[in-house]
Amino acid sequence: TGWRVMIEDEIVTDFERMPEEGQHLYIKLVPEGDNKDAGTGMKIGGGLITVLGAILLFTPVSGLGAGLLGAGVGLLAGGITLYNIDIPTPGDREKPENDPSIRGSRNTPRPYGTVPTLLGRRRIYADPCANPYTWVDPADGSVYLYQLFCVGQKDLQIETQSFKIAETFLKDFSSTGNIENILNGTDSLIHMQIAYGETCGPLYNKCVHEIQLNTLLKHQTEEGLDGSIIRTTPDKTTEINVDVFAYNGLGMYNNEGGLGVVFVEIKAEYKLADAPDSDYQLLGYFYGGTNILFGNELKTKRFAVTKSNLTPAAYTVRLTRVSNDSSNSKIIDSIYVGSIRACKNEEPVRSEICQRTTLVGLKIKASEKLQSIVEQLNFVAQSRLPVYNTLNNSWTYNLSSNPASAAMYAMKGDFSQQKLSDSDIDMDAFKNLYLWCNEHQYECNVY
Repeated sequence: TGWRVMIEDEIVTDFERMPEEGQHLYIKLVPEGDNKDAGTGMKIGGGLITVLGAILLFTPVSGLGAGLLGAGVGLLAGGITLYNIDIPTPGDREKPENDPSIRGSRNTPRPYGTVPTLLGRRRIYADPCANPYTWVDPADGSVYLYQLFCVGQKDLQIETQSFKIAETFLKDFSSTGNIENILNGTDSLIHMQIAYGETCGPLYNKCVHEIQLNTLLKHQTEEGLDGSIIRTTPDKTTEINVDVFAYNGLGMYNNEGGLGVVFVEIKAEYKLADAPDSDYQLLGYFYGGTNILFGNELKTKRFAVTKSNLTPAAYTVRLTRVSNDSSNSKIIDSIYVGSIRACKNEEPVRSEICQRTTLVGLKIKASEKLQSIVEQLNFVAQSRLPVYNTLNNSWTYNLSSNPASAAMYAMKGDFSQQKLSDSDIDMDAFKNLYLWCNEHQYECNVY
């Protein structure tokens, strides 16, 4: 905290100088540094002024006259006020309650890789078969993560109780603690569906291109240019979803240290990518029927807007902060752009591939239980292979880890490059091999 001492309008540099009777004495405190340093300096200054006021008030000084007695009273009262003032520090006042968010998964995709084949029983860390994406619900600002995994061929069975994220059971991240509720969609935090050779993927049923920004939206840049954020979506976009958030909440400190309401206006617009700027039109409203966001709470607030049923095309999206940027440290109104999402009316996995594979769709709501980057989803699965039935001397599909069954599936299964018929195989030899492996408890467990 800096000091300025003035007698009338003259800055005093000689501190041995005494004011004359009738003159006004000014002592100005200039806060410097952060709030904590400024507050500490003002308390120290208040203490010194209190001492000075007491000296003037109670110490008789020849020639000063009665005028300085009043000055002493004023300095004493002002010093006590400064000393006792509660200057909020950033640590005291800027501890917003940040809502949980979710950004992605550690399951690693294998672009252009082959669909894996499971033979036997194994724990599997499945490959994503589409890019994971987040979605912000315009109704309440909740954040969801959508994922789609390819497990392998359709001829297998997942042990649903074995689902884990890293080493923790999936049900322990849910609201109900029950895997059946997760699978039937009645859990409020996690929803999962498994599709064994169906015509389309589960839960994740549209191609979504997400442009993750997490960028501060400004009215003007530091160079004085328009601070709007502009991005163009891929061709054939039929739906656009945009989210913004006030990470530290919204509010304005008053002189008493309380938090009042602050207002900030933003807008999201769109147009065809090759159209002039005059064609921009509102994408929608972030808050009810308005784009004016307001609040007096230090808690993360998320807002989203969705525009559906668009003519398939490429679109340019522009987000603008209409309100001026605030430089007042008492005002908390920073707005960030989260993501711009462009959706196509196309399945992420072709129907003919879906009908030959096992897919797992997963939808996770960001919560205190599960947020940020989600660790690897994994589970135990077992293949359905040709199993020899001694009662009727036939081969039927069932769960098995028998090496003879694995060999039969490699020759006759859906993923065989060149399927063989029974006449191409020595069926009696494989029957005997199957029974011998069963007798010796030999297993084949590969993925």
